[in-house]
Amino acid sequence: MTGVRWRKVRADLTTNRLRSGLAVLSLAVGTTAVGAMLLAGTTVDASFSTGFAATNAPSAMLVTAPFTPALVDDVRAHPAVADVEARRLHQVQATGPTGDLVGVELVSMPDFSANHVAMIDPDSGTWPPPPDGIVLERASAAELGTDVGDEVTIHVAGQAPRRMRVRGTALDAFEVAPMLGGQVRGYVAMDTMVDLAGSDDLNALYLRATDDPADRARAQSMTVAVRDDVLSPAGVAIEANAVDDPGVHRADNALSFLVVAMQLLSVLALVVAIALVVNTVAALLAQQRSQVGMMKAIGATTRQLTGQYLAYVALLSAVAVLVSIPASLLLGTTVAGFVADLANIDLVPVGVPITAIAVQVAIATLLPLGAVVFAVRRTAGMTVREAISDPGLAGPTSQASAHVPASRPTTLALRNAIRNRTRMALTVLTVALCGGVLVGVISTGAGLGRLGDQVAGYRDYDVELALGEPVVVDEAADLLGDDPAVASVEGWVRGQATRPRVDGTTSEGIDLLGVPPETSSLHPTLLAGQWLDTDDADGVDPIVINTHLADAEPDLEVGDSIVLDVHGQRHPWRIVGIATTTLVGPVAYTPADTLAAVTSAPGRATLLTVQLTEGTDQAAAAER
Repeated sequence: MTGVRWRKVRADLTTNRLRSGLAVLSLAVGTTAVGAMLLAGTTVDASFSTGFAATNAPSAMLVTAPFTPALVDDVRAHPAVADVEARRLHQVQATGPTGDLVGVELVSMPDFSANHVAMIDPDSGTWPPPPDGIVLERASAAELGTDVGDEVTIHVAGQAPRRMRVRGTALDAFEVAPMLGGQVRGYVAMDTMVDLAGSDDLNALYLRATDDPADRARAQSMTVAVRDDVLSPAGVAIEANAVDDPGVHRADNALSFLVVAMQLLSVLALVVAIALVVNTVAALLAQQRSQVGMMKAIGATTRQLTGQYLAYVALLSAVAVLVSIPASLLLGTTVAGFVADLANIDLVPVGVPITAIAVQVAIATLLPLGAVVFAVRRTAGMTVREAISDPGLAGPTSQASAHVPASRPTTLALRNAIRNRTRMALTVLTVALCGGVLVGVISTGAGLGRLGDQVAGYRDYDVELALGEPVVVDEAADLLGDDPAVASVEGWVRGQATRPRVDGTTSEGIDLLGVPPETSSLHPTLLAGQWLDTDDADGVDPIVINTHLADAEPDLEVGDSIVLDVHGQRHPWRIVGIATTTLVGPVAYTPADTLAAVTSAPGRATLLTVQLTEGTDQAAAAER
């Protein structure tokens, strides 16, 4: 390109500073967003995969009735099992410096130094946990608001509160972080666990299958074989069976959704940016029609004019690239760090993100050029007569002859706005895209808010009391009813079950929730069938399953019979309804009395739901 045409391009940039600046800013923002989200997604995926793989993740995790360490050797000797590790899990409650009562899962194992499945890595302070203290999972320490050296108070049913010093923190990359719905976890020595739980028996098995530990079918067949060949003959019932997708972290779906949502928003921002560039170039071409005619009159060719205006767009893109690359590196690292904190993972270095930079350069250069080339060629290909004979506002229009009741200036303004239909369409498109992005963000936020309201409305009570031991419902209701803030009390029963299938395999763990059929504290949305208060003439206990369970077991329909293995006891139910799933896994609802009897605690409850009188301070009432 000759010096004269370069001076023309520079003049276009300096003469239209505001318009060019807006185009550069918009393009830089869109390109930065795309590059940052690409970098963040790549970094998070690599970190997540690396951290999860380093844990030597189990193929399946079984929560069982208590068993002795000797049983672990029998499980390890099974031909379907490549490796096994046993732990003791115990549910307690704890208060940290903030005074908030938080449910905590305490974890212990015979020898922490021999931990080799679902590996726990020391993070700070002391490891393994000493007998006189507790080590908190890193994300759990943040949830409790504690640091190394602080004290937490452990509350165990039937025991006086016990103060324990936080001796360190650890990273458990296999488990789901509390911020994503996982449990708060602490690690204690076995001697400490004996003091708290009254036994050194174990109740959890972490199993790795032979040949291909990440194959789900192999993991399921291994679980069935261990249950039938080792656990059942020893009288050890499986209370929960977590197979999920071996080799894939349980929080992967949640993180993938978050990353994809951010990437989609970044693409929308880029689309808006390109639309603004096209609009800018279209306006410039319309403004310079007579100049195009004069240049063609003195010999400029269509190719030369096209190259000149594309050079103008290329300069806009170049400036945007120079701004967006460092900005995207900073933003991408920040977003990746935020997601890493949310998911409780350590970021791994990914080196110079050549791919992300190359993508930024490509989209900031090729997409704007491709978007404007048609408009540029169309204008540059005009004849001299077409280019210089601009009729202006007085030129012919195709407007209808209807009378517009407006002043002459208003009529002229409206006519000028719609005279160039292409430019008007571009302007409307740009504004519409900007509005679409804004409405999309607002709608997403509102949708999440409605989903939160739906989740909150599913369980309509104020205080939930999870009990370490079953209690008689009437006695508990009388005791709590002495508080004037208590309006009503319901006794619920929680349980875990699996479904033995006809082909010999076993389903994933199913959460059972026993509730009074006439409950006023639970409001599931039924998609088919009826609720538990349905009259049942055949004498089989009713059960309502959620859509997650219905999807996992596609042969189940309303009216079918289903047999569930609950704590080693098989019990039949009849499906009377299917309810929606709201941020939970496979769940089934059954009458509280039925589940209490099945779990050998008739007339008792393991969960109390309390509705308070209007205007009551919930936190104060819960503490009482």
